[in-house]
This record gives sequence, structure tokens and C-alpha cells, in this order.
Amino acid sequence: MSVLRVAIADDEPLARMRIARLLSSDPSIRVVLVCENATELARGLRITAVDVIFLDIEMPEKDGFSLVSELALPLPRIVFVTAYSEYATRAFDIDATDYLIKPVSQERLLASVERVRRDLAASASPRTVTNPAAFPQRMPFPIGRRTRLVEVDTIDRVLAQSNYLEIRAGANCYVIRRSISWMECQLDPRLFVRVHRSHIVRVAVIAQVEAQSSGRYRLVLKNGDELFSARNYRERIRETLVWLDA
Repeated sequence: MSVLRVAIADDEPLARMRIARLLSSDPSIRVVLVCENATELARGLRITAVDVIFLDIEMPEKDGFSLVSELALPLPRIVFVTAYSEYATRAFDIDATDYLIKPVSQERLLASVERVRRDLAASASPRTVTNPAAFPQRMPFPIGRRTRLVEVDTIDRVLAQSNYLEIRAGANCYVIRRSISWMECQLDPRLFVRVHRSHIVRVAVIAQVEAQSSGRYRLVLKNGDELFSARNYRERIRETLVWLDA
């Protein structure tokens, strides 16, 4: 197993040292930065590469969200560690890998590490199309006690919600218990693009793409729906746009 390089930023000394101690119990994890505020962390990241940041939100001078918005791409994975639950929606909107509420148990912390590793592995795996026929043309989705075979080219987008997926196909919505990484592997990358850790969109339903100063994209779909990409998926969207223009 490859070594996971970790940074920690928290203005509470006991909190950051506890996280460092719990993570250091795993020999495959190397804590390379332990910082007391966002400014110190930003300075450290200029000279030290990390895979994931365990980041507090409410800190003096600059909060965790402000720090993430200023980081250069590609971003490390972000795991927020906070005493407050009300920031969770905002955290996942900016593509956080996980959101932990203090005090964090070792079991929950290491589960978050596994989620980070899965996310990194999925991002590192190139999706090449050697045989388009290998992708299913229809997929079975449950409706009550029945199963409906849905044509893949009618799927508009896929949204991850906790441990479930919402598959939206026109006026229909199907809910299945699967991961979005699994779903991504079922879909032809020439026809679908992942724009966020929780969103996959069919290329044909994208009506407009607008670059944002934050490094994200605003996507307008043909039905009028809008969504924003995550910064980590910017290059993937650019590759898709180049393919569209070719």
C-alpha cells in the first residue's frame, strides 16, 4: 500500500496533536505537516506535497473554506474536521471527501482515510475506450418489486446521495444503492463526463459551459438545470470540451 501524505490544520493544539497521533498509528500514513492556522498551512503546501488535508473550519484570520478556494490545482483531498455540523452541505458542495465532527474516534478517522484512498485510486485510473461495445446499452433499475431496463442514452445525469445514487432519465428518477465510481465505470466516457465527486452528466444534455474565476465551471443543461463542477475535475471537463470541438 502506498504511503498517504497527510497535512493537518487546526487552531486547537490538543485537537491537531490527537489527529496526528491517531493517524500515525497506521504505518502507511505519514503526517508531513501539522499547522495551527490556514496561513501556516498554505505556506507549508508551497514546499510540501500532500495527498489529503484534515482541516478545521473556524480558525483565526482565515477559515478552512477560504484556504481551499485559494489553493492551486490539483487540490489535495479535503477532509473537514470541525465541532459544527451546519457546514456539511457547503463542504460537500466544494467536493470535500469527508466531514468529521469532533471529537473524532480512531475508527471514524481511519474510515475516512479509506475513503480518501478509494477516491485517489478512482481518480488515478485512466478511462480509455478500447471497445465502446463493452459498455452496457441498457441498465436494470428497481421500481418497487419490479425492475425496469433503461436505455443508457436516456440518462441525463447521476447524483450521489450518501450511499445511494439518483439516476435521472427525462421525467424519471431511479434510486439504487451503488457508488458513483461504480456507475462511472458502466458509462462510456465519450458520452458521459464526471464533473464533481457526486455528479455525472451526459455530454449531449449540456447546453452551456461557463468558466468561473474559482476554477470551477457552471454547467447549464438543456432542461434549464444548473450545476457547478468541482475544481479537481476541471481538466477532465476541458478534455471533454476539446473532444466536442474536434
